[in-house]
Amino acid sequence: MDRSRILFHVPHASVHFPFQEGFTRPELIPPEVVKLTDHFTDQIFSCEGVEQLAAGFSRVFCDVERFYPDDQEPMAKKGMGFYYTQTDDGTFFRQEGVWKQRVYQEFYVPHHQRLEASVSQRLEAGGQCLILDGHSFSSVPFLREEDQNSDRPDICLGTLPFHTPQWLIDSAIEIFTQANLSVALNRPYAGSLVPGKFLDKDPRVFSLMIEINRRLYLVNDQHPQKDQILFLQKLVEMLILRIQSL
Repeated sequence: MDRSRILFHVPHASVHFPFQEGFTRPELIPPEVVKLTDHFTDQIFSCEGVEQLAAGFSRVFCDVERFYPDDQEPMAKKGMGFYYTQTDDGTFFRQEGVWKQRVYQEFYVPHHQRLEASVSQRLEAGGQCLILDGHSFSSVPFLREEDQNSDRPDICLGTLPFHTPQWLIDSAIEIFTQANLSVALNRPYAGSLVPGKFLDKDPRVFSLMIEINRRLYLVNDQHPQKDQILFLQKLVEMLILRIQSL
């Protein structure tokens, strides 16, 4: 597969807030951003010749990986749907109302429109599209996560039965295990991103979520180790080369 058919999706790397209206406890924003941001994933999932579609705003502002409407998103019951109203410890810090609708219309919808257009463009040009959904995760489970097992792998690969072929899983496992990293499938996180237009419908769209344990490149989940960031970026580049060779 040519790398022009591949698309990096990086939804949680930004710390930007387009506006803060609606937040009733603004002092809770900074620690929540530090805790929940997939720091430096926009650098790790970056290779020449591969388009990167990254959200330009913090997930605490708008989480584009959540399903809409809220009744389709399990985390919405915990105040953490696409529009976060609660912190990880359950503290209410944001009102809904007009601000929620504005975030949906001005940020959530346009992001998914861009994603759908990028996938469609690749299908029209080359007949296939591979989405690599790039994330990182804390070595310590968040309070609101279902999986509270503290024995977490270095790498979590999230798959979808319809969109993640075995050759893609095998390629990723090979690259990461050869680097002496532990790999788990769909643990602690499961699934991957496919635009709704194609989900469980179009077999030409492949998808794999790659979650990197932050202990590999951050000290105390915050302070970057530049050499490790570069090392992980090179592993991602090796995966791209492996996919190209198939």
